[in-house]
Amino acid sequence: MRRIFAIYDSDGEYAEAFADFARRRAGLAFKVSAFGDEKSLLQFADENRIELLTAAGSDAGEIAEKVAANVKVSLSETPHGGIFKYRPAREVLSDVLKEYAKKAGQAPRLEKRATRVIGVYSPFGGSGASSLTAALGELVCRKADTLVLSLETFPGRGAAAGDDLSDVLFLMRQEAGNAADLIAAAAENEGGADFIRPARFGTELSCFTREEWGSFFEALREGSGYSCVLVDIGGGPGRLEDLLEECDALIVPEGESGPEERKLSDFFEWGEKRGLGLYEKALRYRRLRSEGASKAAGTGGVSDWALEEASKLQNSLFVD
Repeated sequence: MRRIFAIYDSDGEYAEAFADFARRRAGLAFKVSAFGDEKSLLQFADENRIELLTAAGSDAGEIAEKVAANVKVSLSETPHGGIFKYRPAREVLSDVLKEYAKKAGQAPRLEKRATRVIGVYSPFGGSGASSLTAALGELVCRKADTLVLSLETFPGRGAAAGDDLSDVLFLMRQEAGNAADLIAAAAENEGGADFIRPARFGTELSCFTREEWGSFFEALREGSGYSCVLVDIGGGPGRLEDLLEECDALIVPEGESGPEERKLSDFFEWGEKRGLGLYEKALRYRRLRSEGASKAAGTGGVSDWALEEASKLQNSLFVD
């Protein structure tokens, strides 16, 4: 049974808009209801058990006292009064879920579904792995709730507000809340698949141990609510073997030249010696060639080449 997330605001339009955004968040295992007046909220609370309540407006404190809820979070109308509500909805929701993670303890909070981790990796540069990952995310999310992760050394996104992947792993190390809730709080969506901002410098990821990466992927599998997790492995942040071991499928390019084929052969031989089962996991794609890079961008700024290859691959991926 899905837990209830009740949103109260004396500004009913704000409550409805915030609730609508929360409902569209993949993996958020709450039934979300919005209220703009005290009477309807109190009646609802009498008939339902509320897991999470956010309250905003001049009467927020009074409302919170009257309503029974496992976790109560106040939203402020001033920047210095707590969680400031007049910001992008993803930032507000992220802060609410972080507060919820702190107060709710270690109980699972997200829907448990079968999760398939799909890695994209190339042992040589210029193959278009990152573009292909973006295109796969764009297509696969139409069939299944999807999270995209980038482990590139220099992803090129610059400094930005909000938690990135290294922040999530550090918070998990510090046991700052339920791992699945920390992942949900950091996930963003700009249309299409969810994503967690990559670490600005991928080298920051190399400090995490095999056990910490294992716990991260376990949280994704056991409580994230995603059916598919796409991982652009990039340089493998110093722990390539550990990351490949976590993948249920691995997408690698075809070689275009003798040196590339030899690198692929060495990669697969290395994997076999370590018992990673790369031959069994591997799906191949036609690597990006120089003429492909110059093609006009397709949907959402993803190249036509990437969309074409992603379309072929998605039929080979079992995503419910």
